[in-house]
Amino acid sequence: MVYREEDDFRNFRCIAGACPESCCEGWQIVIDEDSLKRYQGDKTPFGKRLAGSIDWQEGTFKQQDRRCLMLNDRNLCDLVIAEGEGSLCRTCHLFPRHMEEYEDVREYTLDLSCPEAAKSIVERTTSFSMTEREDQTEDDPSEYEDFDFLLYDRLCAARDIFMTILDRKDLTLRQKSDRILDLAARLDQCYQDDRIFDMDGELDREAGRDKGEGAREAAAPFVHEETFDDAQKEFKVLYQLEKLHPDWDRVLDRTQKDVLSDRKVWQSVTCPGNDLPALNILCSLLYTYFCGAVYDAEIFARAAFCVQSLRWVLMIGYSFQKEEADADPRKALTRALYQYCREVEHSDNNLDTLFNFFDKQEEGWEVSGD
Repeated sequence: MVYREEDDFRNFRCIAGACPESCCEGWQIVIDEDSLKRYQGDKTPFGKRLAGSIDWQEGTFKQQDRRCLMLNDRNLCDLVIAEGEGSLCRTCHLFPRHMEEYEDVREYTLDLSCPEAAKSIVERTTSFSMTEREDQTEDDPSEYEDFDFLLYDRLCAARDIFMTILDRKDLTLRQKSDRILDLAARLDQCYQDDRIFDMDGELDREAGRDKGEGAREAAAPFVHEETFDDAQKEFKVLYQLEKLHPDWDRVLDRTQKDVLSDRKVWQSVTCPGNDLPALNILCSLLYTYFCGAVYDAEIFARAAFCVQSLRWVLMIGYSFQKEEADADPRKALTRALYQYCREVEHSDNNLDTLFNFFDKQEEGWEVSGD
């Protein structure tokens, strides 16, 4: 088994009641079957209250005013207080530790919908990185009969190239993002045309740019560039998402007013040069989402989701900073990051909506030629 782990993964510590937005509110907490059986058999004095706090038909914790019934007025979990951390269900025990599962591969990152995880990625002073180790453990092949190793290998290779592109010092963030989307579009086109082995040529071609074999091509403008009109239209998809926080529409309205009413402001906000927090956010998103295309073949849509999510977060962060004139820009960006990720990641419907949206956007993306 190969294990890839974000370098901050093991250092994460929950700040519990000090958290500005508890992970125990605003979304439905699903309880795994083993924990449901444990809770059903809980005969302790606390067990009766616990049983009354669970929707047994849905397998979730009940809520009141969007808060889990186990969350007390100090933003602490009464289940942990009564029975210890070992009593938590799998979701509560792991969050915000996130795992992507592939045959004989596990990848671990921190979910940026957690305020403390978002803070760590925004405030870190070094580039995002992953560590890798390996042991003799193997998955049961029968559980991965449909796993496409050919596609997965090429997705991993593409993601490695994305990281190399993001590490370039001679390209702006906008140029880097467009290169990532251009390569993703070419790979997607190969796969959809049943030309999976042609993906190797596209990967080699892109890798050659970063070895000095195509300096002039690397510096040239790309075929597609998001315009101000594009940005205004694309932002509207966020209004179509399932609302998880009652204040979310206000956040969107204010962002439209602060950023998308002025072309120059939009350009300055979404083109921050090689800003380290922005680069680290994009790296984290790409590691979490891109290789999942092995399961749905949404190669371009997943890359576009990561790139556009960063742009939206930068826009929302600017609006938060403007809302509080003396706000620390890093704190405003952190707040924008975890609030955006909560709205998107805590709803499968919202993720599907955005993947479908970006899949359709590919139709307007003219890939670069040879």
